[in-house]
Formats: sequence, C-alpha cells, structure tokens
Amino acid sequence: MGIYDKVDEKQKEIIIKFGEVIYTLLGFDDKTEKDIIKMLNNETIDIKEKIKEAFVHGKNINIEEIDYYKNRINELEEKNKLIKIDIETPYMNDINELRADLKHKEELLHQTILLNQENYDKGLNEGKNYNNLLLEEKNIQIKDKDELIVLYRPKKYDNMKEKGDEVENIISNDLVRIIDRMAYVQDTSDIRGSGDRLIIFPDYKMMIECKNKGVIHKSDIEQFKDHYINDMNSNKYEVGLFISYNCEYILGKGSLKIEEYNGYIIGYLGLSSDICKDKKESMIIYFLTLINDMFKQNTTDITKQENLQDHLIKSILEVHNDILIIEKYEIPYIDIINSKYENKKKKLQEYIINFDENNIPIPLEIHYINGTELIFIDKLIKKINKPDFIIPKQNWKKVLIDEFNLDEFYQTLLNKKGMTRDKIVHRYNDINNKHKIID
Repeated sequence: MGIYDKVDEKQKEIIIKFGEVIYTLLGFDDKTEKDIIKMLNNETIDIKEKIKEAFVHGKNINIEEIDYYKNRINELEEKNKLIKIDIETPYMNDINELRADLKHKEELLHQTILLNQENYDKGLNEGKNYNNLLLEEKNIQIKDKDELIVLYRPKKYDNMKEKGDEVENIISNDLVRIIDRMAYVQDTSDIRGSGDRLIIFPDYKMMIECKNKGVIHKSDIEQFKDHYINDMNSNKYEVGLFISYNCEYILGKGSLKIEEYNGYIIGYLGLSSDICKDKKESMIIYFLTLINDMFKQNTTDITKQENLQDHLIKSILEVHNDILIIEKYEIPYIDIINSKYENKKKKLQEYIINFDENNIPIPLEIHYINGTELIFIDKLIKKINKPDFIIPKQNWKKVLIDEFNLDEFYQTLLNKKGMTRDKIVHRYNDINNKHKIID
C-alpha cells in the first residue's frame, strides 16, 4: 500500500496536484505512451534534471500557496485593527481556521518533500544501476570485438621456429586418435631429414612435413622428395605427406594431390591463408583420414608385398594385441558406464515429473541431450491423447501447437530436425495399441 492510500482527501489532492505539475513540466501531457518511453530511454534528455526541476517547481507552488494564506491572515488582522473590533468577533474564527489550514498545509508540504526526495533518490539509484549494467554490457561487447580482432589479425612471430610450431602442434595425439584410437605422434622436427611429425598407426607409419610460409618454392618440394625417397628406401615409414598451412597453391602440385612412389603413398595439401584455424584443422583431419583409408585399401592385396603366411601371422598378432588392450582398459568400464548412464536417465525422469507437477517450464537445453527425444514424444502424446483426434497432414505442427497450447519447450521439440509426423503417429499407435491415428 502506497502513501496515497494512507492519507486523507486533502493530502491526496496535494499529491495529485504535485504529480500533475511534474507530469506537465516533463512534457508528458501531450505525448503518447511510446513517446514517453522513448524520452525516458533517450540519453540526450537529462531526466534526473527534469525531475529535479519539477520537484523545485512543485515546491514553489506550495510555498506560494502558503504565502497566500499568510497574506490573507495579515489582511484580516489589519482589517480587525482598522475597524477596532473586539478579539472575540467572528473574524477571529476565520483567522484561526486559516491558521489551522496553514499549519496543515505546511505539514503536507513537508511530507511531500520527504516522499519525493525518497522517490527521487530511489529513481536515481535505479538509474545508476541500469547505467552500470549498460556499461558492463558495452565492455563485454568491446572485449568480444577485441578478441575477434586478435583472432583475425595477421599473426606476428618472433622467429621462424615459432611460426613452424603453430602448424606442427596441430598434428597431436588427440587429432590422430580421431582417425585411429591406437595412433600416436612422435616429434621428429629436431631430427635432420626426418620431417616434422611421425604418426605411428598400428600397422604402418606416416611422415608429415609442415610448412607455414606464404609461398612454397621448388626447393621445398625437392627437399621433401629427397627426405621421403631416402626414408622409404630405408623402410622408415610407408606414407609421406606435405602440408602447406598458409599457402593454398603448392608449386607443381596444386592444393591437393596424391601420388605413388614404389607402392607408397605421397600426398600434398595446401591451405589458404584466408580460412580460420578451426577450418584448417578440419581439412587436415579429412586429408589424413583420406590417406589412411587409401593406405588400408592398397594393403588389402597382400600378394603385392608379402606372402599369405606372413600376412596372416602379422594380422592375427595385431588383432590379438587389440583384444588384450580392450580387455584390460575398456571392458571393465562398460558396466560402470552403463550403470551410471541408466541412473542418470532415471534421475532425469524424476526431475521431469517434478517440473510437470509444479507446472514449471522445462529448460530448452534438455533438447540437446541424446536419448531424451522418446521421453518427450511420450509426454507430448499424453497431451494430445484426445478421443478421435486426428493429426492432419497439412500444417500438423501448427495444429498441435494451437490445439493443445504447447509451451516453448514442446514447440522446439516439434521443430527439431528429424521430428516427423510419422514418428509421432507410430509412437501414438504403439502406446495406445492402435492401428492408426490418421489416414
């Protein structure tokens, strides 16, 4: 309950009159609601100053009214003196009434001043807080822009080694295990004539030469060729790759080329300087995967390089080692992981029930959890489980949303990629043991 509801009728008149003065002084009396909101949000208009002016103006009006009553009292007192009337004359009643009114109005003025000062301070503090939020948001945006500028600004290097390390470090254990979980990387950049990275796959080795230069020269290609010819003749590895991180066109090879040397695979990949780091990493993964698949395909014909007995012995030992690793490191965790997964799904169901029972909207992020789609399809079917209801073939999502007043969560569910009418209909039939819901 505000102060307006607590005071008497005369005090209410003062509050209304004082509010009208401020409202008029701010120029709101001839403005629409949109205009008023726009003025309040306009940084060029000092609302604080306007309110202060209105406050002072209202204060002056009340002071003028008080002065009027004082003058009136003085006039009556002078009149009594002029006509030399007794102090008990009827005019004395008027004077006392005026004095009482004067005292009452002075009290109202004091209360109004205190009230408006409190509201003024409150509004000022809220304005400061809002301004601080705006500044904080502005600083966040500036920080984001600065980070983007740093991200896309051409990078400067203290030396050529630092520049080369940028691309070499991309070829990491985490990256190659996307291709083969048993693969790992050896850093050979400090070994003269051995490339920059050696990827050890279970059944072969892959050498990678990395260049982070704006132009790939003929001498770079010749040096790479000398390296892989010498190493492959010594059976150090079976695949040799040349990756140009900052130059899309490799002299004599283009941006992507795969060759063969004595049954071994040689590959070249050129990346443009204009694409971002994440995109380059994705292209490197694709390139390595492609080369790995080609090597696997080439080695299926065992008669080219080894006899049947050697191949079978090598293959069975590799499979045997894989099984030992799986049994030792992976199988013991299967039951634990499954148990944990089932417990989490059970807990999720309990929370969903609590959300429904308390009529609380389910967070939209739940849509992105794998395995929850069927849960919410079942809950959606409960919402549409209406006798003889038929889901139309045209605009069926809009019909469901409008007919059953579905909230944002279920609207998002219906609009998810892969969410079809048939999927909901078939689940409806399964739950209700029906042969059809539409046709």
